[in-house]
Amino acid sequence: MASKSSRREFLKTTSLAALASGVALSAPTALAGSDSPVPFKKWKTQWKLGEIGNKMDILKAEATPAICPYCSMGCSIDLLTIGDRIIHSRGSSDSYINVGQLCPKGQAAFQLIENELRVLTPMIRTGPKPPVDEILNAKTWDELVNIVKKYPPNWRPVGWDEAFRYIAERLKSIYDRHRAETGAPRFEDGFYYRGNVTPLQMIGSSVMKNEEGYLDNKLAVFLGTNNFDSQYRNCHSSTV
Repeated sequence: MASKSSRREFLKTTSLAALASGVALSAPTALAGSDSPVPFKKWKTQWKLGEIGNKMDILKAEATPAICPYCSMGCSIDLLTIGDRIIHSRGSSDSYINVGQLCPKGQAAFQLIENELRVLTPMIRTGPKPPVDEILNAKTWDELVNIVKKYPPNWRPVGWDEAFRYIAERLKSIYDRHRAETGAPRFEDGFYYRGNVTPLQMIGSSVMKNEEGYLDNKLAVFLGTNNFDSQYRNCHSSTV
């Protein structure tokens, strides 16, 4: 069963996850139902002049050398700490690899520890999702935003065992339905999945660490899909 989605439709669909996340964090009341006891805070996007900055004496910070956990370049990072808090990450000026520069991911690396919006436990989305046809018919980004706002997600915190079981059951149901409809992966010359009819695509991320990227690719091979992409090729400004 070949995919009939156009490139435009695909891009609109794959942008939905990030869009939904942004709407969710900016509208905590939508997450406050009985299914969502997680104490989300509103994602602040505007500040008054003087509200941030100059809150700490960065000259008193202690620099600890480290290696950026993201792409394979291995840029050197100085993590600046005051007490038990990491307040900043900067490129190491004596590094022959990045010579004091860092891409946006490296500059924000300390947020892996310090950001109060980090997701600390697996969560399963509850409530209705936007219909695919409604998403594909949207002609502007504002229309997409309004569609997502019509279907605010709730999130139910779960343990890792339940999360992995939920993922496995959903993947199995997708493949079972695909096999029943197409007969795949049985072909005259062997057993495999054709890339243009595989019911699964995996989207990586430039936020993924090297080890996570390896495991992601290994999972794609195990599931029989070569539909695999990411935006990391656009993101490593300090190493170009």
